[in-house]
Amino acid sequence: MLYRVLLLQLMVLIVTINPIHARWKYYNDSNLEIIHFEQNIIVNSDGSSEEIIEQQVKILNEVGRKFFTNYMIEYDSVHSQIDIIIAKTIFEGKEYNVDLKTIKSIPLASSSQGFHQQQQILINFAKVEIGSEIHLTYTRKNQTNAENYYSNLFEFGTNSWQQKAHIKINSVLPLYIKINDPHNALEVKTSSKDKFHSAEITLIKPLTTELTNEPENSLLSNQFKTWVSIASTNTWEDVASKFTDDYYKILNQKLPKLFKTIANKAQKHTKSEDQINSVTSDLIHAVQYHGDYRSIRYGKSVPWSLEQTANTQLGDCKDFSISTAAILQNIGYKVQPAFVNRGIQAFETKLWLPSVEHYNHAILRAIDKDGKLYWIDPTNFVSMADGIFPDIANRMSLVLDPENPSCDHIPNINPNHSQLIIEESISRAENNSAYWKGKLILLGEQAYSITGAELKMSQQQIKDLIFNWASGSFLEEHDKIKIILPDLTSKTVKDLTFEYEYNKPNSIFKSNMGSVLVPLNYLSHISNAEPEQIGDLFLGSPCTFIHRTVIKDVKIENINVFNFEIDTPWVYIQRACQYQGNDTDITVKMIIHKSLVSNKDLKSDIYKKLKDAIKQNFESTAIVFDDSKMMK
Repeated sequence: MLYRVLLLQLMVLIVTINPIHARWKYYNDSNLEIIHFEQNIIVNSDGSSEEIIEQQVKILNEVGRKFFTNYMIEYDSVHSQIDIIIAKTIFEGKEYNVDLKTIKSIPLASSSQGFHQQQQILINFAKVEIGSEIHLTYTRKNQTNAENYYSNLFEFGTNSWQQKAHIKINSVLPLYIKINDPHNALEVKTSSKDKFHSAEITLIKPLTTELTNEPENSLLSNQFKTWVSIASTNTWEDVASKFTDDYYKILNQKLPKLFKTIANKAQKHTKSEDQINSVTSDLIHAVQYHGDYRSIRYGKSVPWSLEQTANTQLGDCKDFSISTAAILQNIGYKVQPAFVNRGIQAFETKLWLPSVEHYNHAILRAIDKDGKLYWIDPTNFVSMADGIFPDIANRMSLVLDPENPSCDHIPNINPNHSQLIIEESISRAENNSAYWKGKLILLGEQAYSITGAELKMSQQQIKDLIFNWASGSFLEEHDKIKIILPDLTSKTVKDLTFEYEYNKPNSIFKSNMGSVLVPLNYLSHISNAEPEQIGDLFLGSPCTFIHRTVIKDVKIENINVFNFEIDTPWVYIQRACQYQGNDTDITVKMIIHKSLVSNKDLKSDIYKKLKDAIKQNFESTAIVFDDSKMMK
């Protein structure tokens, strides 16, 4: 029997209300007011520095009050030394001084990530009330991560409403300066005399870089923040050279027995991807993640020796990367250690002047005998030589090389390689339920997050996870009909296919026009961008998403009406509908080309067209079954 079904847009009653606009925070939105901030810095010839910091802060609300009720300063005692000079509160014209004898710097327990020398200073300010002014003055002595090298980044208006600021730097080392001042709030002066250099930064008008009412997936670009970047060099190659010698001394050490065994096993493979995956998988199995940051240089900025890493079977990203590099070099690869700013939503570091502080992770670049280039991050639970991990993709990397140090770009993820494919059918059952049968296919980078899952959780947990993900709800056990898992015991990322069948109660809803099936809306994060928003829009890592749904024994009238296609620089979207016998086949395809839509592009006609198209064709869409005809 042919069932006649209408696909229509749900009619929504819209109540007009005052819109909430994304914007910069006002004074009344802020928790704290920095009345004045003063910082004087002296930079020595070896890159070490001494500074005096004075700040006067007014508490504006209960959030700000809570911040200063138990005020803490945490610092790394290997790198810095802090001494409190003045700590007091002024409330209603009366001063409440903190007894400096009660202020102690106490060590913090090391985290599970490794040994460190973190210290904490806890200051119990008295009379912490809304309207109170906190006065704090302290000195700080800093060691340098590299000899004859200094860098700093000064940001203004962060986490507060900042009225005034004045920073003065006197340095024996050269001072290169880069200014980002989108609100024209800074005055910067520089001078040099004999072998001394100075810089003076003054905040000349109130400023905040805090936002309010921004969409959840909004990211504020560093281009919209107010900052001054200072460094003793203006070339990334010079920064790389500060670490190259130490890294290559370790890289060229004799391979310990453990690493030689890993190398010999990898060499039995013929393909480069298999060799690299063999090395990284065996290394992550043999060596556990645990850093040792109790030294200013080794452990913190430079890896430990190969022998120490192999003997202790402990290390962090620097140790994993240099060990992997040494093993691959042993079997014929050209290798180069590298630094990167790791994070799914990490911003570009090249906006600032060169500084190793802009990086938080060590990886390596490797070239096989055929000249093919690989960006390898061995500090992961899984290995993926034929792809790029999302948290290091599409950004600059500082590559250490004794002959040609460089700042190179890591390629973005190829959306044709990273694919998530859902193929499922739906059959109407009794009592508004529906029977779902489907496959989840994960290709390339899409498979990395669940690779090796059986090594961390039970099969039953994984099955529940897939059922919950596929159904979008927590199913009763009797509704979970069948599931077939792929091999999830390997740490090497491979294409994965999951098969599932389940019954979902209340999949079908009632309406005055018939029974209703509401498809998933997975495009709202694109269409919900606010035209007034200030940040960029984060879409996610590049990938291809394909969702094919076959509605069994149902034909939708005028199926061609619902075909849709739009292509933009950021995303491609297509919906193709057709008949398959007595079934209706609806396939949605989305390709994310770029992770970010810039603030400027959000205001473009192209993006407005994309946003309107999604709202008109995908949001509030429902499939309505004509029950009277289905009963014949």
